Amino acid sequence: MKSKIFMIATVMGVMYTILLSQAWALKAPGNLEGKTREQAISALQKAGFAISENQQPKLTDKKNLDRRVAVVTYSSNPGANNEYMKGTTAHLQYYKYSEPHVPKVIDFIESHAVGVLKREHYQVRVLRDGPKVKNTELWGRVAKQEPSGGTVAPWGTVVTIHLYQRPK
Repeated sequence: MKSKIFMIATVMGVMYTILLSQAWALKAPGNLEGKTREQAISALQKAGFAISENQQPKLTDKKNLDRRVAVVTYSSNPGANNEYMKGTTAHLQYYKYSEPHVPKVIDFIESHAVGVLKREHYQVRVLRDGPKVKNTELWGRVAKQEPSGGTVAPWGTVVTIHLYQRPK
């Protein structure tokens, strides 16, 4: 589809519309998330886009998404009718399956353990029911965790940490 590019300028109160050039507009091929690399590249090339592939994968715990398209971004902003200028590059980023393992947080202080687990996309339940110890350096540290560190567990799983306690 041919579209015209205009520049609108106002000089001394008079508005001028100037035709700058004509260019071929590219129409994005729709949502490509979950498509194979070959399907996405084929659709983008048919639409006239240059292709770039991002080397940073977007991690997923779903095996069926491994090496599928996660995100498509474009090197220019769309204009009217969601069209892109000729020469626009489509940047592809893919999913990479990553079997999630619960981080080991034994002996971490509570705040650090909670932060590590949340950053790794786990929910955290804190129980202050661990062994009672005289060593003041252990109070408030993780004595036990369930599931244990290194266990394969889907992101979102609740990890329970049990903290050492003061003796009474």
